Amino acid sequence: MNEQPQQPLSRPLAQRVAAILWPSFLCAGIATMVLFALIDPVDLHAISFPEWKLSRTAGYSIGFFMFWLVTAAASTGTWLLLRRSAVLNQAGSNH
Repeated sequence: MNEQPQQPLSRPLAQRVAAILWPSFLCAGIATMVLFALIDPVDLHAISFPEWKLSRTAGYSIGFFMFWLVTAAASTGTWLLLRRSAVLNQAGSNH
């Protein structure tokens, strides 16, 4: 019998991007709440970049987007590792 290798299911780009950004958005929100429950953004501003004029709201926003960037990078790394694993497993099953 001539078996053709199964192709992994391809997901639409929007679904792949959402699978990375949505969980990282939730984690960034939680991390932001935890950080700013303990530290006031104005105090953080005073010890980090005192020469910049930043409001408390700007501090919250910058903190959230930094957490979102870090958690999105972690989610992307996980996606890449899982994708590579599926490709390697498929290549190994062809032999």
